[in-house]
Amino acid sequence: MKTFTDEKTALAWAGCRKGNSTFFVSTEVSGEVVSEQKPAGASAERHSFLQYAMLHFREDSFRGEHSIGHVGSMRGTARIIEYLTRKRTKRGNFSDWTWKELTDKVKYSPFPIVTSLLKLESEYLNRLAVDSFTAIMRYMGDLPLRLHQKEVECVYTILVICHHHPALRDELYCQLMKQTTNNKSLHQDSSIRGWRLLAFVAAFFRCSDSLMPYLMKYLDTAAQDNRRIEQETAQICIKNLKQTTKYGGRRNVPSENEVQNITEGKLSKQQAYFLPGGIQISLLTSSSTVVEDIIKSICQKMGIENEAEFREFSLYCIVEGDQYTMPLEKDEYVLDLVAELEKNENIYYLVFCRSVWNFQLRLDSELYIDIIFHQIIPDYLEGYLLVQPSHQIKMTQETLEELLRIALLLHRASGSDHSPNEMEMLSLLPKTILDTYNENNETSLKYISQLWDDMIALNATEAKAQCLEILQKWPLFGSCFFGIKMIEENMEEESILAINKMGANVLDILSHAILWRFSFSAVHAPCNVVELHGTTYADVIFGDETIQKTIRLQVDHAHEVTRLIKQYEAIQKQSETKNTSMDYPAVMIKI
Repeated sequence: MKTFTDEKTALAWAGCRKGNSTFFVSTEVSGEVVSEQKPAGASAERHSFLQYAMLHFREDSFRGEHSIGHVGSMRGTARIIEYLTRKRTKRGNFSDWTWKELTDKVKYSPFPIVTSLLKLESEYLNRLAVDSFTAIMRYMGDLPLRLHQKEVECVYTILVICHHHPALRDELYCQLMKQTTNNKSLHQDSSIRGWRLLAFVAAFFRCSDSLMPYLMKYLDTAAQDNRRIEQETAQICIKNLKQTTKYGGRRNVPSENEVQNITEGKLSKQQAYFLPGGIQISLLTSSSTVVEDIIKSICQKMGIENEAEFREFSLYCIVEGDQYTMPLEKDEYVLDLVAELEKNENIYYLVFCRSVWNFQLRLDSELYIDIIFHQIIPDYLEGYLLVQPSHQIKMTQETLEELLRIALLLHRASGSDHSPNEMEMLSLLPKTILDTYNENNETSLKYISQLWDDMIALNATEAKAQCLEILQKWPLFGSCFFGIKMIEENMEEESILAINKMGANVLDILSHAILWRFSFSAVHAPCNVVELHGTTYADVIFGDETIQKTIRLQVDHAHEVTRLIKQYEAIQKQSETKNTSMDYPAVMIKI
């Protein structure tokens, strides 16, 4: 027998024979290859698993199966005798084989294989392919586990083989398609376990381009048939495979708990995520869920549908005991991260927040208001958002009244239904203006009394929304703040770096007045992080091809500073947003 080497020949043979005779053409229904008699000339379904087998299976795979399945059973003994004693005749080509002999090669086998299904380059890969098939059978319950062996070890065997030997990934997919086709196992859960394993593997590895249309056809056939018990699992297979194609597949060994859950049919888990203000939500997280999916899911709960706006939010992993944290990469698989953290017995929190502030606030969603409010208010109370006059100039009455209004809104937002007392007021004002408040205490108390009657009519969400409406007009609203030393021309000056949509702003450490500002369009090259003698610096190069200037910033969170600048650059380029409110030169300017 020979294997066809071109698709046209295989399609022609699978579809018809010459003459007026009838023969059997395969159609895949309910996980099986079912034979139905069709007249000569009928076309075979394109991209069927059988067609792929005729193109790519090795010749001896059409004969080699062990006969050790169904150990001790009458049926097993009969199959062994039949296998060992049936007459062998030399077949020159596929036309000399019966349809049953061919379709058996792409249907479930109760026996382990003795050689790979596909043509492989070496005997070593062939042995690994046999090991993989055996592990599949043990996991599906069609072979007994070895002494003290766990099902999870079978999965690890398969994943490790495919991780180290990409050439075997198509082989694995073919083995799983074979074992889930027309599955007649005596083990009740064999078929569905095979499908669950197929879904799990699809979250880790992509098949080759040559196999992809056949694999997708196989999965799609099951996914669209509501008569099939594996319909939902097949849909998950497709989703996982698409995710793997897009993001590259899982990279870490899954936890034993995850494998056990997959085996039991729990293809996703409720994972905890934290929002600003300590709000906790649980989201279904599957084997193929990436950080970008979680960000999109939470954004949609906030009423955001614009994909460009999704990019303004990030997911952070805060590990207890770690001093610094960075946002997770958008293509990172969540359960890869969770498995690693739980393996190391880390206490961790997955925290969602806004990291870039180009889009205007939307105050039509209660969840959105809650998230932004709880993210902004800590910086407000620390005094970072407030630009104060110099010590020679007193704060205006208008500014003081605005701060008092915000304080009352904060008090109402907390659910309080009484006017704040003097001690409560001290916790509702920015730390940097407490002295000014004490100096104007009598005037402030009168103003508070007048305002409170208006506040009591608001519910908590309305109070938060009004607070945000006031703050969003402030120049430093939506900034990320870092303590820095700016090193320039042998001078070091302690300052605050505020990064927002207008650019990177160097602030006076006391008044928060803007000393220097540069737009993101002025950044000439990627920012670099430099470590010298245990101190981290961020080097930022400004200018164009003719004029360039490097500013070195000493900052503990240097990686976060450079990442944030790059994120703003990328988002503003993608949205073709340009600052027109100020005329920025190509280099950093002093205000």
